[in-house]
Amino acid sequence: MTVNNKDISAELILERAVRHSLLVLSPHARSLVMLLRSLTDKPKKLNDVILECETLRVRCSKLEEVADYLEELGLLERRGDEVALTEDGSELAASIKDVEHEIADLIKMFLEGLSSDFDIYVHLFTGVASIVGVIEGYALGLPLKLILPIHTYLSCLSASALALLARKNKKIIDILEKMFEEISVQGS
Repeated sequence: MTVNNKDISAELILERAVRHSLLVLSPHARSLVMLLRSLTDKPKKLNDVILECETLRVRCSKLEEVADYLEELGLLERRGDEVALTEDGSELAASIKDVEHEIADLIKMFLEGLSSDFDIYVHLFTGVASIVGVIEGYALGLPLKLILPIHTYLSCLSASALALLARKNKKIIDILEKMFEEISVQGS
């Protein structure tokens, strides 16, 4: 299998967007998001999650505390020296991974010249969709201490990815200016 430069570039942009998004979070929120991201596929030792944090060059100093919190909520369980997500925890983690995959796809499509203006517009509303998720989650009884960090991470991830793409190619800015012109004309 050959890997082209656009694939590598897309991966690097996504990794940078993830890192920037994690860095703006509090230690609690960063640890929460990293636990959910890291445990999506399989149970792991907390030390392995710490290594993943270090790979991204972010500190996750509250992993143990957050693991206890997620366990209290029934989203995580301890299996010996490993931690694993429960079914509910896996669903929550999958929603994070879904957005990450959508953003990765957008980055790759944009770099390959295959994205439309509409694709860019859609990602501007990731934050809005996430707000709806916060409201629905809270209405269903989820604590804000759980869902606000996820919302913040996803909103920052979308914004970071678009900002990194805009630095690479000013076409993003042109697309955004065009969108706001259309909105202001419709609002008049």
